[in-house]
Amino acid sequence: MKKLLALVLVVAIFLCGAFFIYTLAESADPAPRAAPLVDLTGAFVAVVLVVFDFLLGWIARVMIPPIKEWLKIHTTEKQRNLIWDAICKLVDAAEQTIKGPGQGAKRLAYVEAALIERGISIDDDLIEAAVKRMKDRTGLVIGEAFDAGGNTDSGEKM
Repeated sequence: MKKLLALVLVVAIFLCGAFFIYTLAESADPAPRAAPLVDLTGAFVAVVLVVFDFLLGWIARVMIPPIKEWLKIHTTEKQRNLIWDAICKLVDAAEQTIKGPGQGAKRLAYVEAALIERGISIDDDLIEAAVKRMKDRTGLVIGEAFDAGGNTDSGEKM
């Protein structure tokens, strides 16, 4: 499987290089032409992006399941739960410590530094998931607080 992936990547790089050399050869042509040149840059870029997106999707589909399996084999569920709890508590601490709007980058740096200090290196996606969980939990508590009084429409007008 690795050999196939390496072969596909080598062929893709070779094709990109060939297209690049071809475009350089076209631009170096000193002979005047009677007909105007057609600019295929947009088409070339679109094809390269489609191939690149396809390769990224294929790599993600092939590589993520083995990584998940490796994590399951090398860590216990208790360890994964402890790491998740630590992330959630650090996100809560960052929210309490760093106040004010627009401080997301500082809060993220705070959580990452605290995790690195504890010997844990993770992807930012887990931190974002913890932030979403905290916001969902906060929204649920606020919603219950407003619904706790029963019917809020008492019929009185201000």
